[in-house]
Amino acid sequence: MSEFLDLADQYAIADAVFAQREQIALSQMNEADFDRADGQRRNHEQAYFLYLFTRFEAAVNDALAKLLAARTDPALPWADRRVWQAIRTERGREAPFLSRVEVLLDKSRGDFSRIHELYTGRNAIAHGGNYSVAVDEVARQMDAIARRFAVT
Repeated sequence: MSEFLDLADQYAIADAVFAQREQIALSQMNEADFDRADGQRRNHEQAYFLYLFTRFEAAVNDALAKLLAARTDPALPWADRRVWQAIRTERGREAPFLSRVEVLLDKSRGDFSRIHELYTGRNAIAHGGNYSVAVDEVARQMDAIARRFAVT
């Protein structure tokens, strides 16, 4: 199982606890407890989403490193590797996240658009805002997209 799917399973376990707390509060007609559990559940969702995104960013960095290693192999003619050599320096790691993704995915396809959308949500949370996601769905999408990275 992939790291993304493992995290989705872990998330589901804790999310069930929050859902149970909500149900208990609802059955007791305790609005304050329900609101507290609901808030905790939303915070948990956003925290797990951010954690998933850190794992996705690590997958992007790993895939980019593999791609650059393949494209800068000294056995290749210089004309084929010269642009890749310029990217291979530390600047490749310093490139904006979406630029790194763009090297691995066709920008005109839906995968890139989805990552762009998730990145916008990640930034909203990271800067104090909110972004509601279905963690299990995002985990499956990230897993599938990471498997489609072009690393050759």
